[in-house]
Amino acid sequence: MRVAAIVLAFAAAPAEATGPCRDLAEPECRAERETACRRASEQMLASMKATPPGESESHRRRHAEVLAATEKAIAEGRARGEGACETHARIQRIVTHQ
Repeated sequence: MRVAAIVLAFAAAPAEATGPCRDLAEPECRAERETACRRASEQMLASMKATPPGESESHRRRHAEVLAATEKAIAEGRARGEGACETHARIQRIVTHQ
């Protein structure tokens, strides 16, 4: 599916964006990582929205389902006070297991 291919291209973004930050016990490192994860999640969602679902009804339906699940994961993560990296990991699982 086209959505999966594009979204998986963004999957490694948080790890790459953090550079030398490795110790998540350090507040600055944690904040840097969370910012990178939040940005990657936003990019993944934007990419999903911008990607046409395909021509068949099943592709359109599945595209809508994956998009809805992703938006729900983001909303639930915010409501629970979940970290951006946890939400990003949930989105990756949604896309991977579609």
